[in-house]
Amino acid sequence: MDHRRLVIAPAIVIALAAVGAALVATRSPAPPAPPRRPAVARPPAPRVARPVAAPERAVLPASLRELSARLDARYVLRPDARFALALQHLASLEAPAAPAPELRPSRDGWSVLVRGAPVATLPRDVTFDAMLTAAVAFATERDLPTRAQLAPEPPPRSDALAAPMLRDPWAAARAADARWIAGPHRGSDVVALGRALALTAALSRDPLGLGDAVAARALSALALARSAGTPDPLGEALLCHAMTYTAEAAGRIEALTTSQREAVARVLGPREADAAPRTDLAGARRAAQDIPGQVLTSLERDEGTMSGAGAAAFARFSALETAEVADGGWIDRSVTESRRRSRWGDGLMRVLSAAQQVASTPSQAQEVLALLGNPSDPLGDAWLSWARRYIVASASASARATLAQDVGGAAGVGIPVALRSLRVLVAEGGGGTTAVMSAIERLARLMDQRPAHRLALGSLLIDGAYDVPRAEAMLAAGVAQAPGFDAAAGARLAVIRGDREGLLALARTGPPAGRVAALRPLARTPGPDSAQQDAAWQALLDETRGDGELMAQWGMALIARGEASRARDTLTAWVSSNHRASAAAQVAVAAALGEALLRMRDLPGAWRVLEPWATSDSVPALSAGARALIELERFEEAERLARRAWDRDEHAPTTALLAEACWRRSNHAAAAEALSSRAGAMSEPTWEETVGQSFDAVFSGRSPTEGRAALAALGPEVDVLRRSALLRAMLRAGHGGIAAQIHESLRAEGDAHRELLLARYAMRVASEGELPAGEWLQGEVPGPERVELADAAYARRLGEVLWGVVDAPPGGPAGDRVWLLRAASSLREGASDPHRPELLEHLRASDNGGWAHTLARHLMDLSPMEAVRALADTREQEWQTAYYLGLKALAAGERAAASDWFHGALDPGEGAPVEARWALAALREEASGDRGLALRVEAE
Repeated sequence: MDHRRLVIAPAIVIALAAVGAALVATRSPAPPAPPRRPAVARPPAPRVARPVAAPERAVLPASLRELSARLDARYVLRPDARFALALQHLASLEAPAAPAPELRPSRDGWSVLVRGAPVATLPRDVTFDAMLTAAVAFATERDLPTRAQLAPEPPPRSDALAAPMLRDPWAAARAADARWIAGPHRGSDVVALGRALALTAALSRDPLGLGDAVAARALSALALARSAGTPDPLGEALLCHAMTYTAEAAGRIEALTTSQREAVARVLGPREADAAPRTDLAGARRAAQDIPGQVLTSLERDEGTMSGAGAAAFARFSALETAEVADGGWIDRSVTESRRRSRWGDGLMRVLSAAQQVASTPSQAQEVLALLGNPSDPLGDAWLSWARRYIVASASASARATLAQDVGGAAGVGIPVALRSLRVLVAEGGGGTTAVMSAIERLARLMDQRPAHRLALGSLLIDGAYDVPRAEAMLAAGVAQAPGFDAAAGARLAVIRGDREGLLALARTGPPAGRVAALRPLARTPGPDSAQQDAAWQALLDETRGDGELMAQWGMALIARGEASRARDTLTAWVSSNHRASAAAQVAVAAALGEALLRMRDLPGAWRVLEPWATSDSVPALSAGARALIELERFEEAERLARRAWDRDEHAPTTALLAEACWRRSNHAAAAEALSSRAGAMSEPTWEETVGQSFDAVFSGRSPTEGRAALAALGPEVDVLRRSALLRAMLRAGHGGIAAQIHESLRAEGDAHRELLLARYAMRVASEGELPAGEWLQGEVPGPERVELADAAYARRLGEVLWGVVDAPPGGPAGDRVWLLRAASSLREGASDPHRPELLEHLRASDNGGWAHTLARHLMDLSPMEAVRALADTREQEWQTAYYLGLKALAAGERAAASDWFHGALDPGEGAPVEARWALAALREEASGDRGLALRVEAE
């Protein structure tokens, strides 16, 4: 025991690198690094999963509670992984080869087992105090102070953090470790070690787990010290805050002495407060941040023999380092900025090269997708833009789905990168897909109950899985654990709950980014609190001395509230008094001012403001400038400016803007090229809303021939239903007549043909009236085939087609389905549905015992749920029934119940019933934007 280290310093570094080093272990020659220029790449072959045979019979849940429990089980987070690491380290003092503890759920919480024997218990919702108490109990029960020959000492008397520890906490930890090795083993060394590591964790920014080893070793040392009778409340308070249990940390800090509270306040205060040199906090932060950077440097030494998987690890660490430079995150200060950018690019290109090899895996390509999802990419070269298009846009839908399946898997890419990957996939239109939902579920199994994980998972659940009830619960738990830790997540929770007062409270305190996140949704939804919003914006600007970028965001908020003239006046006043502001601030304000002038139709004025920034890299300024030039009918210049914006941001709004500029010049080929490259990355609603608006703006005032030519120029990536969606946007804008004429050129077969017919019918209703349109549709579809229109008519909310065109067969499954869809349509329309009496009369007069007919009766409260459950004897019917039960719950205002039933209707198979698609659409609508605030407005 004399020479066993209490904390092995190199082991901490190795643990920090474990996720990467394990990948580097297998050495194989690295593929030659390709030149930094666009190349023709072959995407990895997607793996095709074998379909799993469904059981012959599937029974619906006995109750909604049972279904909710099934869904809850997908996202049960295990206790904080840092506790298990701490316990393993304590166990190693007794047996050096102690295995990792096993955590098993129990009736009352979690049982902690070592070699199958229970050693500790934790509550269901783990707290810092519970982890520390369990670790202390384990050390006391095993008598670890005696086994480690710990010399008894009185508790430490220091009320503050020593200057040497502040200057270099990592060196202080190593010094304590050296004293332990030299002996004797003193309690003061254990306390010093725990405090130094807690300080290291508190000074660094790693909420998602790269430095778990640091916090875990600090927890084990502090637990050992407490079990030996030498507790360190100061170290424990620092560690509690560092592990982001800030609600508990506030109580622990309050219990400290006055001098200790002052020391903690200096450490945990804003980074701008580091001006006082006597605190040495700047040096301490540098020391804390260097640890993972040193890991990266050691990985770099092995790059000559790095395998493809090793290159992925190398690029991952490089990206994490570079992505956090602006925030002072994990970086190696000994490496220059240019070298950091260079090795990030080297690692990324190695992954790209590896992804082209025959033996490459989708997870390696997914690694690239994750790295390219960094919102502040440090490189802007052409090859990087090419790589993004190759991975995100060019891959087939099946390849993209396969990539998503690897995120969060057992051999996945780590939680921080997996989160970034999923966020990119969601932003690229992958939200709600089976692949993304499954990836979120798998990622949840890797996460734990720390607040950062709860908050990140909560955001993913609403954006990627459209699960509002579980997102709300996850965000609420994270916010309760760590109030103020992530103000944006707190704002998201308030939006879900429709809590305007909560948003205003968040807008008054905290970091600027969180306050802005709270103010934006308030501006987007009407409310009586405009004056309070303005006061919050003004206070924020006063505190930041009139920051230009914040001023621009206030201007955009005023525009969103319909106060464009006030935005113009406010922004103009800022411009006149801030001539020496930074270029970034000036261009941000110019973009907002240009937008305000565009809304006021002052087109020459808008262009005068935006023209000086036409060569900038600001996407908002470039986009607003292109819009102004379009309105001024300077189309060639507009296309150049829109393309410049698109080269820097290929998301839906800039893509639609470029397409519009090209269409204005009748440059249909260029518009088609831009749209075809991005169509697969846009969800259908996003496509119809953004690109459809641009299509309507151009072709609603031109001849149908030109509109047809623009559609004909689109590539095969834009299928016939997406082309039809552009015309539906024209219909919504009140241009149904010309939309119908353009629509005549579209042709399809089967279900797509029926979709086109109903879209054309809706356009004819707008231009000719319901009766002539109905006669036209009846003439297009022979009587016996009209029943096949029922599904599409229901999906498009065309109740008049369900009742006036579709003839329900007198009996059999086809007739029962028509009546089921009529019942669902009536439920959706509400009690004012004019067809409700006829529907009720039919359902009361007949009860043929069929599943669909019984379900229709249940929707109208004529049959019990038990009767439906008894008749749903296939898995397909189970999924279908779940959708209609969700619709019934939604009609009753039971939104949480509706969400659960809709999730129960999501069939993961390729031959899913159409109800799965309808359920997904309903979930997307419930999770969209500021839905919670909008519902609050409706209720009031």
